[in-house]
Amino acid sequence: MSRSFREVFGATLLMAVGLGSVLLAGQAAQIHRALGAHLPWQTLLLGLAALGEVLLPVSCLLGVGLAYGRWRNEGALTALSALGVRPVRLLLPAILAGLTVSGVTFGFSTHLGPRALAALADRWDVAVGQAAHAPGGVALPAGRARGVVRADGSPGEIWAISEWGAGLAVLRAEALEFDPAGGARLRRVELFADTLRARLGEVRLDDARGPRRPGALRPPQTLPDASLPLDGTPEVAFTRGRRRALAALGVPAAILGALLGGSLGRTIALLSGAGVAGVLYWALRAGSLAARDGHLSPGWAAWLPFIVLAALAGLSTRLAWARFRA
Repeated sequence: MSRSFREVFGATLLMAVGLGSVLLAGQAAQIHRALGAHLPWQTLLLGLAALGEVLLPVSCLLGVGLAYGRWRNEGALTALSALGVRPVRLLLPAILAGLTVSGVTFGFSTHLGPRALAALADRWDVAVGQAAHAPGGVALPAGRARGVVRADGSPGEIWAISEWGAGLAVLRAEALEFDPAGGARLRRVELFADTLRARLGEVRLDDARGPRRPGALRPPQTLPDASLPLDGTPEVAFTRGRRRALAALGVPAAILGALLGGSLGRTIALLSGAGVAGVLYWALRAGSLAARDGHLSPGWAAWLPFIVLAALAGLSTRLAWARFRA
């Protein structure tokens, strides 16, 4: 039994590495399109930690399906059933793997993931502040800002041109910062307009079209469970419930993967598991939108992915149990 558990859990880790690599590549491409620059490689590791709450249950579904599908193809399940091993006992390695994944996912969703998102938000803000040094610069309400790149490759001062009455004003700033909502601030500014020259500590550009911080990099997503207010908004209640619901996905995901692999074989199990992952993504999005629009209470909306996956596992048990036992 311990060998079976190691094989199931090893297949789950293998799927986590493969899926994580694909998702990180997609994240890196999106960040590059949004900022026009690459973030440090350490950022990718933070992204992997942030994805853990979703990546681990899906990997468990696919990994367990892969292991049980191989056993099915090799006739191991049929042989064990012929030797009198009860079908429920055949599911024990999957259940143990699911419980393990649920425990690890709980740690990611309530502590490690939010801290990783907070660190990603800090790096995002720094990268956005350097956006003016990209080839195209940054669009301002009535002009454009571009940064100087020093000989050693480090970012230098920011130069911007904006409308000033009937003429133009030139601004030289030491730094450009963006708010999470997209507004901008020029720090330590020298302003030149006609015969006027002024030194300003800060110039706000609330209408600047800067990159907006993604919703996943804003509170309450970036707050660990211990920092969430107990009497918070519906968004906080949804976030707290969603984290627990994602952690609870491990067991039904493992059971469903075992039933798919044990009854259909590994190839069809992997394809079916990919379809189930798509359904889970839909449930996550649907629950989030329903909670935001007030169509569902935060609690029901947060647990929608678990309800959907548990229903699929129950339906698969009803339809595939006889073939799993054969």
